[in-house]
Amino acid sequence: MCVVAVKYFDKFGFCGAKNRDRNYRPTIAFKRSTKNGVESLYMTDEITKYSEGINEYGVCILNAATAVKNDESEAADARRKKKEAAKRNGVYYAPDGVKIRKALKFKTALEAANHLIETEMMGNTLIFSKETCYLLEGGKEEKEFTRQKELSFKEPEREWDKVEYYHELTEIKKTEFVVRTNHGQILPWMGYQPGTPSPEEAISRKGSETRHDVAYAGVKKASSPQELLEAISVTSNKDAQLNPVRRSDPNDRKLLKTTGQLFMKPYELSMSYIPIYCHTLGGSFDRINNKDVKCSLNILAFKSNDFKEYLKHRVGK
Repeated sequence: MCVVAVKYFDKFGFCGAKNRDRNYRPTIAFKRSTKNGVESLYMTDEITKYSEGINEYGVCILNAATAVKNDESEAADARRKKKEAAKRNGVYYAPDGVKIRKALKFKTALEAANHLIETEMMGNTLIFSKETCYLLEGGKEEKEFTRQKELSFKEPEREWDKVEYYHELTEIKKTEFVVRTNHGQILPWMGYQPGTPSPEEAISRKGSETRHDVAYAGVKKASSPQELLEAISVTSNKDAQLNPVRRSDPNDRKLLKTTGQLFMKPYELSMSYIPIYCHTLGGSFDRINNKDVKCSLNILAFKSNDFKEYLKHRVGK
């Protein structure tokens, strides 16, 4: 699962960061597109084809899933579909990745957000540029969604019936900031739920709340883009599943690990990727960052922060 955060800084504008968690080690590639006359730069999970990125107008998109059952099983779905007879040449495309890549063809954050609404984007999605930011919480209508979820507890393999899409789009003021994990706040029935009959989901809800609260405290105090990234890089809890960055046992396939971080700075049209638990395809870096491109890619090293020391340094206690 994930942590996403965005904040406005007077000298820089809105900047955003994300921790992406998976229960497998992905291969991450970086691609550039100029379709529709708009240059976009995005990372792609080569297993699922999920993507997030930035375009030449500084429009950035980051997402934290709340349809968590679908999100966690996406890699398995991708592998299964690749094994099927040559449909789509054995390639699986994560639906949300397709929506995000298409949304990066718009010139403003609002246009991109409206496209994501039209295509029924799920989860907590941040769509922002240097001077504008929107939070889109998208999901399914509460009563029917709750009924379907209760049925899924009784029959885990049951296919869900179609449920009406519901969403709330909120413009974020420059005096505000946003941190989201894997439960809904505007749409509280989405994502991991409190009081769930599933012990596994109860543990996941605790993790979603704890990771949110730790990241929120750090982002609140952040006074620069770099401090925003530091705020979601905490690893100090002995229970790795409760940290914003999860450095879990790589041999335990049930545990989620933070595979990498994305760091978006629209003011300089840059996207940085911080690999943690992943493979990266680096053969095209020179082509991606050639002299003619507008959006730049940076690969950074991960640096962990102990949260108590972080607060001591920032607050002066």
